[in-house]
Amino acid sequence: MNKEALKKKLAGIKQDDASTINARVDNINVSTYDLWINPKSNQLEKLQLQAKIPNYQNLFLINEEEVVHSGDLARIADIRGINMSLFEYKDQYGGYPDGLSGTPINLVNNFPKAPPAGGTCTDYYNNYWYTPTGKAKMVNGKKVFESFQLTFCLADGLQNFKDAYATNGEIVNYQLGVGKLTPQGIETSIQCPGKPEQCAGPRISPLTIDDIAKKPELQIDYELTLKFSDFDVIKNIAPPSNFVDLSTPEK
Repeated sequence: MNKEALKKKLAGIKQDDASTINARVDNINVSTYDLWINPKSNQLEKLQLQAKIPNYQNLFLINEEEVVHSGDLARIADIRGINMSLFEYKDQYGGYPDGLSGTPINLVNNFPKAPPAGGTCTDYYNNYWYTPTGKAKMVNGKKVFESFQLTFCLADGLQNFKDAYATNGEIVNYQLGVGKLTPQGIETSIQCPGKPEQCAGPRISPLTIDDIAKKPELQIDYELTLKFSDFDVIKNIAPPSNFVDLSTPEK
């Protein structure tokens, strides 16, 4: 397949920069291309093509900036879900749950895993880490605490974000870096709770379209099988309008 011809064709119908289009086309991988020739007549009997191609219907709808933000959106959604579970626990037991290796005990089996670290976030603080704080007491055989803190890290932050869970769904700015959730709400860009090297490291580049195109779940298995017959029968087949021939180099 002539990938260069396809790149030029896509450039004419999709207003993307050349590097983005090139990355998408380069990730089309043809695994099988077979021809069956009749040994007696030397005529083509069958053609089979198998390939893996990125799902362009989805890839054309996103860009690198949205990929970065999607990770932070997932983090905020996770934090909101954890917060709801903690408040439900407090309503039932009169305090916040104990923790086990950074996880509230009421969520041991359903504690969300943070998206991969991005920006300057390190793995140390990229993971969600829950710590019960304040005085502890026993309620119905359970140890509960007055308060809690859960740390996380935003790769790029969310500016002018309409948070439905904030006061009156107000527009808020979640800054990049280490943040924390407490009973008072979400606070971002906090002072490093630990050693400086634990809070920030070299900036990690976000996933690019090229990275996404290689993900197996975003690829389509494409298979084409053509069988040929009636070689002596004359057929007039008109090519479609505005077609591009990918079999030969463009002049």
